[in-house]
Amino acid sequence: MKHRFNDLPRVVRERLVAITQSNGKDPRLLHTATGWGMGWFRWLMAIGALVAIGACMQFLWERHSHHIHPRHDQEVFAGLAAATFVFTVAAVGILYTRLWPPPPYKEGLFAFRSGLMQTDGGWVTFTPAGELPRPTLVTVRRNGSYSHSRLEFGGPFSFHFSSNASAEKVCDDILTGKAQMLAMLAARDTAAITAIDPFAECTLSGQWTAPPSAMAIEGPTAAIIPAAARAVQWLGGVFLGAVAAGCMYAMFTFTFRPGAF
Repeated sequence: MKHRFNDLPRVVRERLVAITQSNGKDPRLLHTATGWGMGWFRWLMAIGALVAIGACMQFLWERHSHHIHPRHDQEVFAGLAAATFVFTVAAVGILYTRLWPPPPYKEGLFAFRSGLMQTDGGWVTFTPAGELPRPTLVTVRRNGSYSHSRLEFGGPFSFHFSSNASAEKVCDDILTGKAQMLAMLAARDTAAITAIDPFAECTLSGQWTAPPSAMAIEGPTAAIIPAAARAVQWLGGVFLGAVAAGCMYAMFTFTFRPGAF
């Protein structure tokens, strides 16, 4: 099942935000695989690139004031262009976070006794326990040596581990949780289902979307990022970065050309 995060009932949205932000400490979670946010990293790249641009410019002006021929500074021009490229790409990424703010929840994969969930770009994909396929445990070796293990449940639900023992434990936990959940559903044990299922209201009622309303959505919401916008962000950032880097390189090589002395 794939639903817009904003279409889920408010109580479910609030619960998902709390669970995903718990750093794996919520008792309902069996395993998590979340990515690291790019927000602070973009700012770090932008600030670092600005510092590098300033250092290169200061170095060139000092060399120019000492009448040192610019042919000795070609690598500085290249460094200036590279720093400009990094700054432009980071700035485009920061701009996109203003247009499409990050969601209030962590994005990644989450395993519950009630099923597996993926959160990504304003969407929530959930496979209930009763629909989980037979798991596949893959051991990856490189040059005869153990590399890592991969636990696959089909679709996006693939977990990576640094040891076979960890993968087997999580696999056993998920399968045991699946059996527990199916038994609770068969017994219609509402209290037990509510305790372990973050989508309990939806599971018990069969309604996965809130009733339509003319009122503004209350509670946490997430922006739906169009796939085209993601492509434009990366391709556009690279293109603009290359143009800005080329212009910076051409401008400074012209400014510090031999005839300028």
